[in-house]
Amino acid sequence: MKKRSAIIVSAVVLALAVALTGPVCAAAATGPVLEFKFAEVQPTQGIYARYEAKFGKLLEERTGGAVKIAVFAGGALGGEKDVMEGMRLGSVHMGLMGLTQMPFLDMVWGPYVFRDNDHARKVLNGEIGQSWKNRVQKESGGLRLLDYVYFGPRQLSTKNTPGKTPAELKGLKIRVMEAPIYIATWKALGTNPVPMAFGEVFTGLQQGTIDAQENPLELIVSNSFYEVQKYVVLTNHVRGFRFLMMNDAAFNKMSKDQQKIFTDTWREVSKEIEQEYIANDQKFIDTLKSKNVTIVQPDANAYRDATKDVWKSFMPKAWGEGVYEKVQAVK
Repeated sequence: MKKRSAIIVSAVVLALAVALTGPVCAAAATGPVLEFKFAEVQPTQGIYARYEAKFGKLLEERTGGAVKIAVFAGGALGGEKDVMEGMRLGSVHMGLMGLTQMPFLDMVWGPYVFRDNDHARKVLNGEIGQSWKNRVQKESGGLRLLDYVYFGPRQLSTKNTPGKTPAELKGLKIRVMEAPIYIATWKALGTNPVPMAFGEVFTGLQQGTIDAQENPLELIVSNSFYEVQKYVVLTNHVRGFRFLMMNDAAFNKMSKDQQKIFTDTWREVSKEIEQEYIANDQKFIDTLKSKNVTIVQPDANAYRDATKDVWKSFMPKAWGEGVYEKVQAVK
């Protein structure tokens, strides 16, 4: 009887072990392990690199080690142009991009395109945003757009002027992203825009090559721009999103099940990025104040009015006639 009982107990334990480990075994790698390089131009200590590392950890766990992500943050694989080219060639597998050199995507960085975050999400998660994803696969030369990732509203920081109105910005040397619509926006605001790679901004501010820059509060804090800037002006002039891009051939190396795990896991992480970004806005302002930075509430209508016609030179050509109006009409 004791022997029979021992056999029954062993069988029960084995059954429980199978039940508990079944999902892991089912997801465990049975073929070649896929290893993807994830490029990030933002700092290694920033919010994006942190959540990209979390994404890689979760993805490896959920695929039983079959899909692995190596994150190269802080521009380790080059600037955005380098990363875009690397993804087309397949030497870089994926990256979270600000500028893509695809005008129809980069137009979201136009001035006051989105009224607020709710408006942006309705546009990007709706028919218009899906049409841009489709265009990427058709026109990008081998890339896939997987997600629009939250990026905090862009704010102006300056060394010498409070910038309460655009009139105070006349002749200001401001670093801008290397995109025509960005240059046009800041010219409309009366500044002297200087296109410059992100990695050169702190030194440029420190040496006086530029007097001002604009970025979300998180980047102003995480890059210590408060050391070389006196004012942060809450212009909210762009509610931009970053683009999770991937080499299409690399994406298709994954099985359908792996692709679903990949996209579902990223969706979770992307939501967490957005939630943390929004929750920390006041913390960033408090940090800047503690660093003796003056926070300025500008005349928002004056900024909007100065840039209200910029879209006319860009959106109809990039998006097609009437699309800008459709974006504005989304409620």
